[in-house]
Amino acid sequence: MEDIHSHSHAHGHSHGIPEALTNVNGAFIIGISLNSLFVVIEAIIGFSIHSLSLLSDAGHNLADVGSLALSLLAFRLLKIKSNDKYTYGYRKTTILAALLNGVILLISIGAIAYAAIDRFSNPVPLPGKTIA
Repeated sequence: MEDIHSHSHAHGHSHGIPEALTNVNGAFIIGISLNSLFVVIEAIIGFSIHSLSLLSDAGHNLADVGSLALSLLAFRLLKIKSNDKYTYGYRKTTILAALLNGVILLISIGAIAYAAIDRFSNPVPLPGKTIA
């Protein structure tokens, strides 16, 4: 008589790196480069016309550049094989990169909020046509 609780657990799965993650370098480098250029342009114009909205958007995009760079680093570390010292390899670096990204975003939100409160206390006239 066959035991009703016995069944096969045979199923195929891989513990390797997903194939989609092996071809991300080019896209990340292009994204980092273009976004960095946009940050520089936005920051220069924001400082020159004293626009908090442009500066905060430049800060937001700078955080995006940092997130992309952290992700690229984490994906590269993900490819490192385990060894005697690091038996799981560097797979947890993706979690640490996400945590660091969250902390950076919270810090940038605080900086933007501080600058906005200061701007309410000391308003600066802005050139509307230039901002538009």
